Amino acid sequence: PITSLLSPLPRLVDYLALVEFDKERLADDNIGAGIVTQRFPRVDRDDNAFPPSLAAISRPQEWRLTNEKRPALYHVEVLTDLNGRHQYACFLEVQEKCTSADVIDIESAPSVLYKPKIFLLVSRHSLFRLFAVCLHKISTAHCHGDNAAAEVMISTLLEGVPLRVDIPVSLTLGDARLSVRAAASRMVPVSDGCVALLARSLGIHGLILCMRAVLSEQKVLLISSYMRMLSAASWAINSLLYPFEYSFTQITILPSHLLEYLESPTPFLMGIMREAFEPSEISDTVMVDLDTGRISIPDGVSIPSLPEKFEQPLTAALQAVMYPELRVIDLVSPPPTAPQRDDAVTDSLIRAAFTRFYADILEGYRNALLLVRVYPNPHIDFHHAAFLGFRNINRHAFTESLLNSHLFQLFVASRGLPFRPCDTFDQEIARSMRTYSEGLNRQDDLKELADEIYQNERQDDLIWHSRILQKTTSEPLACPEQFDENR
Repeated sequence: PITSLLSPLPRLVDYLALVEFDKERLADDNIGAGIVTQRFPRVDRDDNAFPPSLAAISRPQEWRLTNEKRPALYHVEVLTDLNGRHQYACFLEVQEKCTSADVIDIESAPSVLYKPKIFLLVSRHSLFRLFAVCLHKISTAHCHGDNAAAEVMISTLLEGVPLRVDIPVSLTLGDARLSVRAAASRMVPVSDGCVALLARSLGIHGLILCMRAVLSEQKVLLISSYMRMLSAASWAINSLLYPFEYSFTQITILPSHLLEYLESPTPFLMGIMREAFEPSEISDTVMVDLDTGRISIPDGVSIPSLPEKFEQPLTAALQAVMYPELRVIDLVSPPPTAPQRDDAVTDSLIRAAFTRFYADILEGYRNALLLVRVYPNPHIDFHHAAFLGFRNINRHAFTESLLNSHLFQLFVASRGLPFRPCDTFDQEIARSMRTYSEGLNRQDDLKELADEIYQNERQDDLIWHSRILQKTTSEPLACPEQFDENR
């Protein structure tokens, strides 16, 4: 982990590709499959190979020809490599008119049929709203036949954006001039407004219950009718887990032809479209309905409750963020209400509340670390009894579950070594100890933490310009010469 922190920033975009309807696998019922027809660059990069399963997960529903042209759809998949590192695949689906070669039975087919075409982008940065704009600009240029403009945009994204932490970098894509800045700390997730959306969907109790299920390493299934909701919720949970990292199986939107993955005996975090959801076929899995906020816990699954001394401050902090008007609701003459916060600020405040919650539980954890240097690679162990005795914490089901979890073992392995780069959580641990010893205001302290999280991922707004696209043509995108090399 330390080596990756000291290495250069990853490029903005690793790969761009086009997934189209595979005519060779078209069945009589107009159901087929997707295939990657173009990718840029054409060869794998030395530091990050092209994910092989993108065509399979690019469309959660079946690849079907339809007689109705649907609006463009966008969703995100979180990919995890063998080392537990995340990268993100963003998909933009548009509808394209079929030709006679795309249909098996032309005589019985409707007069006009449409097939899905998906533009995808792979990156190690979680800048989902920015990537939605990028894919929209490329797809618009391609569908209007301005392939020269599309090729320039692809070149810019793949090689022409030298990301900086200290200052934003501007780039031009079609009629849009965009500004992007890398996160100040690569150890802190960039939530991009996803947490606020999940909190509104589940409420305070539902949000805490969902995180308890994930922290206790249960099988968790997210259900929604909307792909964007599943994408946002999946990444919001990852952001709220910080400083822990989810290393089990995670599939943002499980395709309908891969439902057997739900029978996995190990913990997972998956999302599924409501149309493919069959409750009778799912057991021992916590089901989170993002559309209604309902969380179903099956018989035989036990999720430990939080210790009261930690749950009460977390609930109070979330209530102050999500329902600030309750503080003055009983006053005869309440003061003027403050302007409504935008999602980015609400997002950072909710994340700050959970980061404070983890810091309260793990305060002083470094005093219980045992570093053994007799091995070629230092081995770090955690002395549970010493930690509980030092903190004077009674044994509790949730505390025992957390300290014995795989999440915590990875936490100790990545943060146990001395002389490593510090991040927001380390600063919060130190700040929490100072607050208790000096009797400082915890609420003001929480705002300071939220501001650090907000500033870590703050991006400038987009600046738009007008531009006229050329007439339509069906020529495929050309691959510039520099993409032929492994750069």
